[in-house]
Amino acid sequence: MLTEKPLEISTTKCQEILDAASISTAKLMVAYRLHFEPATLDTIDLIRSGEFGDILLFASTFSQRVDPDNHRVKNGELAGPVLDMGPYPVNASRYIFEDEPTEVVSAIGTKHPESGFPQDFHDTVAVTLRFPKNKIAQFNLSYYGNPTNSLIALGTKGVLQLDPAYVFGKGLERIVTIGKEKKEQSFKNTDHFGGELKYFSECILNDENPEPDGEEGFADVRVLEGILAALESGKAVELKPFVRSKRIDTERQKMTLDAVSTPELVHAGNPSLGGEKKLKN
Repeated sequence: MLTEKPLEISTTKCQEILDAASISTAKLMVAYRLHFEPATLDTIDLIRSGEFGDILLFASTFSQRVDPDNHRVKNGELAGPVLDMGPYPVNASRYIFEDEPTEVVSAIGTKHPESGFPQDFHDTVAVTLRFPKNKIAQFNLSYYGNPTNSLIALGTKGVLQLDPAYVFGKGLERIVTIGKEKKEQSFKNTDHFGGELKYFSECILNDENPEPDGEEGFADVRVLEGILAALESGKAVELKPFVRSKRIDTERQKMTLDAVSTPELVHAGNPSLGGEKKLKN
């Protein structure tokens, strides 16, 4: 079974899925398409090589200008940017640090009446997470800001930047700075969805357990749940201890299928104001 992210809206519901999967012969994978994207996996390899030294700080901003008529703005916090867009920087911080956060230090949000959105959710949110070994992740999410998606990983020997970092339909761009030496690199656009489906199909055919499994989905919802709690209470939220049993296998999971044109949408619309132009091969 291939599920979208987040796996569910709470850790309790995630655990129900994990329990069902544990007594089934079916494979369960969560659709983290970037776990198969070449630029992302090459970035993970670079960090693992030690070129940047000890990674101290993760920072990211992910924003889209959502149409006030879109269903995402009509279902409160559970359809807002935390659960919709939050899985991207939460997951990225976890694979950059290869560790699990211990605390939601803060989560603050704002509501903009001029957005045209119902005022029952925070359309723009800023989050700070604490990780073991004095590491910090900070990121911003917005349904009302100009579209952007980027991340920075700051190390003791260098800095890594991806911009764009999360979107599909265009190649990711990376800037690597080691000391004072800067190198820019553009990556080829690939078929993110075809890649994850190819990998999952191979896992089924070869009776292999996929990497972005139910536990990976649980790991992110654990953090997202804490963010929503901190957003509501205005206080820090300590996260229950958690250890991930598996990490990304960059060699096995790299998929390089050529990008394809965007298909015609049937009874569906782009969530962003004005939509986006079709992609070309």
